[in-house]
Amino acid sequence: MTEAEFMDLVRKNIKDQATDVAFYLTLTSLFLGLKALAPDDDEDKATQNRYKFMLRVVDKVKDEIAYFYNPTSLVNLSKSGIFPSLSLYDNFIKMFKNFGLEMYYLGTDDIKAAEKNQVVKYFLKGFPVLYEFDIPILLFFPDVAKDLGMKAQGEAKPMGL
Repeated sequence: MTEAEFMDLVRKNIKDQATDVAFYLTLTSLFLGLKALAPDDDEDKATQNRYKFMLRVVDKVKDEIAYFYNPTSLVNLSKSGIFPSLSLYDNFIKMFKNFGLEMYYLGTDDIKAAEKNQVVKYFLKGFPVLYEFDIPILLFFPDVAKDLGMKAQGEAKPMGL
């Protein structure tokens, strides 16, 4: 590699980092603007869920850009444990436990306890592809989401937390 090629590479890297900083600052200002424009508590659930979804998307993209620049991102990555796939195992356990409880409640005619059990929520969390169906349910069917015990989150969480 010649000195001219090296200098071109350095210039390209500086431009790329400046682009990352501009995107990060833009997303940070968008995130803060969304936080300032939060809907009132008396708004309908669909509006609140859409707001929280948009806030979560902006936060997630901002975290993805900051991953390489934020020194605490490695700590956040390891918060879910040494093996993040163990959260999938925990979700399977919750799914089978709640399914068993649901069958018990239905067998004993305990309708109130069966309604509180929320088997569908844990079924959706138990399978990685089905977990993504909670977003359309929260956005378009807020009453169903409330019955299933689902709540929209405003900030992105690392996997498994």
